[in-house]
Amino acid sequence: MLSRILGFVRDLVLARLFGADALTDAFFVAFKIPNFLRRLFAEGAFATAFVPVLTEYKTQREYRELKHFVDAIAGTLGLVLLDCDRLWRDCGTGGGVLICLWLGDGG
Repeated sequence: MLSRILGFVRDLVLARLFGADALTDAFFVAFKIPNFLRRLFAEGAFATAFVPVLTEYKTQREYRELKHFVDAIAGTLGLVLLDCDRLWRDCGTGGGVLICLWLGDGG
């Protein structure tokens, strides 16, 4: 409950300081994509699936196999993030607005 109240106060202060206009909206949108990717890759299904497999590789396999596994995962994750970045950049403003509406929380 305290978190909701503090979030409301934060929004009031930001609206008072910066105004409720397109620039303020752009500020908030700039954080939606990184936060979404963090939730997906660092806190979401990827992390839930990756940690047990990494533990298995570390305890039951050779170091060479562990290194190959980590390299493959890091490379794949890097390519996915690069593709997300390229999509964002290539879509321009119209695509950015659509993506942000899709990622938005409705408020």
